[in-house]
Amino acid sequence: MHRVPRLILTALLGLSGMALLSLLPQAIQRSRAETPGVWITAAHPDGVFSGEPDEAVQLTAFGSAPVDLSGWSLRDRLTGTGGLRFPSGFTVAPGTSIWVAYHALSFTLAFGYPPDAAVFTDGLEAVRPVEGVWPGFANSGDEIALRDSSGALVDAVLYGQGYTETLGWHGRLVQVYGIPGARAEGRILVRLRDPITQLPIDTDTAADWASDVQDPWRGRRIRFPGWTPDRYETPFTLSGTLPMTLIIAPDHAFEAVAAWIDGAQSSIIGEMFTFEHPRLAERLAAAAQRGVSVTLLLEGTPPGGITDDERYACRLLREAGGQCLIMRNAPAAIPPAMRRYAYAHAKFLVRDDRGVLIGTENLSPRAMPDDPKEDGTEGQRGVLAAFESPEIAAFLNELFRRDTDPVFRDVGPLTQDPPPTYTPPITLGGRAYPVRFPRPIPITATDLTLIVGPEGMLNLNAGLWPLLREAGAGDRILAQQLSVPPWWGSGGADPATAPVISPNLYLASLLEAAGKGASVQLLLDRFYDDPADPRGNAATRSWLESLRTTSPTLSATLQVRLGNPGGRGLHNKMTLIHLRGEPYVILSSANGTETSHKLNRELALLFRSEEGFAALSELFRFDWELSRPKVYLPLIFRDHRPPHLLISEVLVNAPGIDPNEEWVELYHPGGAPLDLSGYRIGDAATPGDYEGMYRFPPGTILGPGQVIVVAVSAQAFSARYGVRPDFELAATDPLVPDLIPDSSWGRGSWNLNNTQDEVVLIGPEGEIDRVEWGSAPRCPAPPRGQSLERFPANRDTDTCADWRIQAFPSPGMIPR
Repeated sequence: MHRVPRLILTALLGLSGMALLSLLPQAIQRSRAETPGVWITAAHPDGVFSGEPDEAVQLTAFGSAPVDLSGWSLRDRLTGTGGLRFPSGFTVAPGTSIWVAYHALSFTLAFGYPPDAAVFTDGLEAVRPVEGVWPGFANSGDEIALRDSSGALVDAVLYGQGYTETLGWHGRLVQVYGIPGARAEGRILVRLRDPITQLPIDTDTAADWASDVQDPWRGRRIRFPGWTPDRYETPFTLSGTLPMTLIIAPDHAFEAVAAWIDGAQSSIIGEMFTFEHPRLAERLAAAAQRGVSVTLLLEGTPPGGITDDERYACRLLREAGGQCLIMRNAPAAIPPAMRRYAYAHAKFLVRDDRGVLIGTENLSPRAMPDDPKEDGTEGQRGVLAAFESPEIAAFLNELFRRDTDPVFRDVGPLTQDPPPTYTPPITLGGRAYPVRFPRPIPITATDLTLIVGPEGMLNLNAGLWPLLREAGAGDRILAQQLSVPPWWGSGGADPATAPVISPNLYLASLLEAAGKGASVQLLLDRFYDDPADPRGNAATRSWLESLRTTSPTLSATLQVRLGNPGGRGLHNKMTLIHLRGEPYVILSSANGTETSHKLNRELALLFRSEEGFAALSELFRFDWELSRPKVYLPLIFRDHRPPHLLISEVLVNAPGIDPNEEWVELYHPGGAPLDLSGYRIGDAATPGDYEGMYRFPPGTILGPGQVIVVAVSAQAFSARYGVRPDFELAATDPLVPDLIPDSSWGRGSWNLNNTQDEVVLIGPEGEIDRVEWGSAPRCPAPPRGQSLERFPANRDTDTCADWRIQAFPSPGMIPR
């Protein structure tokens, strides 16, 4: 069982024993049934279609003999008569589950397969008819009762809000657990089973059900139609040993993945969250042109929307004969379709029905820069594994067919093109990161396991979880993660108690291992993290550090850092475990979030390999040292100039032809709040120029370390980046404050010249910063769609050494 030592956590958190127990999975309660029977094992009371025609209840028969349901009834009340009745001769085979539905066709469209029985069979020959009237279950709460032919109550489930004590039920009702961002319609209630006997847990309480809000380990689960728990709840395993190649991003990922694509002879299929790499799009298009069948499934609604980069990549593929499919809601479908997963977030490719590429990265220029690496590069840290296995390829082909099955109607082609003015970036990468791993790493891997989410991601008896649970003194865990919030559940919870009451199960398992003496090092991303977010990585580090300060055990066994080794973020989702002398590697698409573990289509690869563990431990050690907190000594300088407000990034040459997409970012490196009331910014280099100069509104305060973005048009900025800027010039959005034109300095308007111009920042006592681009000695002008970025963000030598061209503009985020 998952169990952080009670004495340690009680000392750390100062909580009562009862509150502490919520962090720990409770002991399994055995089924009290002594003889085989029939149970309600799942219910779909809130259909996905209007009018709820897809409502259904699942019944399961246990034992060694068929169960005769002749004359049995299914009702929406514990007392009285009515509901549907099973006709004479209706039997259920032993060990079999059947779905009994309202309308067979609606159920089929929602679940992807027909029910076993229905009130309305809708002409589906394989569906057995039942008699009577469908009970009709209320979305907000109701009773589902199964009675035998004598009218005796066999089983019941009560869901909704409140408590009751009655025949067949005790205590609080089953609540339908909700995850922020998950849709309300279509959720399925699922009964828990004893992991040993596989009989339903039957205590006539909410604790019998997987959505039980009081149990953070076995409960608080969610399920939707279209998922396939019978197939994917148990991991796919392949015994034996095979050669494998580890690919490290950003070091050599582009070159390795491009060569992998070039080796395709007949087919490439795969799933990715995004597909934005122009050079890899060219490689896939070239494969399609030589006769390779290429199909990718992508996320249809990523945060910020589908980018022009992805539209361009998919157009190249489409024009060459391949296709990009996207998963999204389809309200115009008949009937309307709701997507099966919150996000299509898996990351895998299959080549020629035997080659496999699985990892933590999308086909992204941020992970796979294509620049020459001799002078360094810049990108996201991640890891991929490439190998040959017809068995795993067949499993992934089946998963792909399932996810793209047209019966669900939530997958369709991406046909929207980028605007005619769009041009892909010419160069990708940079020089911020000295390449540590110049070539792919050949290893030998043993006993491969594939974990598919959401169905199997939280199977606590398989995959990663038993390894973490068994780790203790003498064992070692190294983890790199993009995002590990301190707790799961409501974002509005109290940060002081939420990590215990609503634990992040991944984080709690690491903490458990450290509490038992295992050495645990956790490296979290700094680049994408918001230090002010109470559920961000910085908050997680602060919480863990607070535990370390009060526990001698955790102080000795647990370490946590934030890092950005590759310059564009730590995008890895890697866990390395050395358990009782055995080396395990887990590479996953899933972040440490509740959505990733419970709602997304995800894929994780687990294998044993001494060579792989050693190579990736070296990768971890390298990144860990790069992320070592800096120590600053007190130094005294003659004529020292204290930190002042800086221009940190400028988008000079907008991706489109619209100059309204231009923006400038300012960074305050000082240690005290700064009043910007007397500050001005514009492209008028001297007073009286026929260019623009603008003042900040009175009372504008910028905090220490904060960043603000000034856009020409808030509307154009929001359309491009999916968020609003802090200020604008063109008054296009009433929710964004406007800067005030200063005609005493500039007599024109803001309009940056793409080839040669400047941005000037004026303080109360005169000019304090500027950036110039064009011909020498000015900085080089950036290409279309790229920005000028100050790097590091607090460097200020008043020369072009302060600036670099950034292929991926990041307004509102400074490089760390």
